[in-house]
Amino acid sequence: MSKEVFDNKYPKATWIYHCRRVPGNRNKKANIAMDVRSFIFEDDMILKDVVRRYNLKDENIDKTALNCQNWVVNNIKYVSDMNNEGYTEFWQFPNETVQLGLRIAKMEVYL
Repeated sequence: MSKEVFDNKYPKATWIYHCRRVPGNRNKKANIAMDVRSFIFEDDMILKDVVRRYNLKDENIDKTALNCQNWVVNNIKYVSDMNNEGYTEFWQFPNETVQLGLRIAKMEVYL
């Protein structure tokens, strides 16, 4: 699938969500509005390393994305936002989730 076809596969929409907090600010109204598309970086070297290291690349981007999603389900333990960040809603960037999730998984192995 060409980049042009992939980029236009679905209608585009603006999706702004109040999903991050100012570090150290526990004020419930301190959410930072973000465009949710900003959570995925095309050239994120940490995520590229996960795809390479765990052989997740497939014949097309959709199958690669499914392989990545299955890897996350099988390798990253979910921790509630309240337990992890102290907020009812907090979105992490994918590279944060991978790094923190793998650290938690490794700690459990050694406990």
